[in-house]
Amino acid sequence: MVLKWQQRPGIPLLLALQPGEESLLADTLDSLAAQLYPEWLLTVVTALPTPEGIADTPQLQWLALR
Repeated sequence: MVLKWQQRPGIPLLLALQPGEESLLADTLDSLAAQLYPEWLLTVVTALPTPEGIADTPQLQWLALR
């Protein structure tokens, strides 16, 4: 079915990340990367500073709150 689609819908995901939960984010990213359908976008909402390398992952947005 996916191969017949002319346009593939995106799946936006929102994740609230608390300090100390960084390993859970890593597990989430590993899980999403293993999915067969790659049209997802994860927005992380957190008070944590933006880590290096975020720009290398186009499917990941970092929204740092004050």
